[in-house]
Amino acid sequence: MNFKIFFSLYFVFLSANSILPIEPPKEPALPVVELADKVNASKKETKKDKNVKTASVTAKLCDSRQVTGNIEYEKEEIFFQHTKDGIKYDKKLRITEIKQIKVLSWEFKKGKKVKDGTTYQVMPSKVQISTENSENFIVKGLQDTEFLNLNISNQNGNAKLYTFWLDLQYENGSWFSKLPSISANEREDCFADVIRTIQFN
Repeated sequence: MNFKIFFSLYFVFLSANSILPIEPPKEPALPVVELADKVNASKKETKKDKNVKTASVTAKLCDSRQVTGNIEYEKEEIFFQHTKDGIKYDKKLRITEIKQIKVLSWEFKKGKKVKDGTTYQVMPSKVQISTENSENFIVKGLQDTEFLNLNISNQNGNAKLYTFWLDLQYENGSWFSKLPSISANEREDCFADVIRTIQFN
């Protein structure tokens, strides 16, 4: 191959490359840690912006232990339905009006079938709300309130306590929680570590 042919091919090659589309640089992937930090910071800022209230409570557990401390809540009122003299009412109460919340019974919500038996969520079903004016209301559950579980702070630190628990019923009918077997879909006894009563101090 002589030099003329070589240089001709060389310039053709350069011209072809010059008209090919150039792929734009890709944006670098952001580190997961940075994104997590931003999300956490956003959550903290959002929490600061909300109108958080504090209340002193005593949580009484199903085995009679008690935990006293402070909780935080955002909604100043709770809304519920109750029945009196056969008539259904919609009612709202300010949190500051409440003296006590007591779970009277829990209902079973069936979960998955597993190797050893069947799992259940055992949720508050029948709940009594007592006010400072000595009024008592029987309501259905706590799912629409901020009291399904509590974060209690005191001199010992922070404790997260629940009004419900997860249980496993074995094939022979016995329970992982060691509670007695029952045939009904609700029970009045409860797992030792679960909140039965929330007393507002």
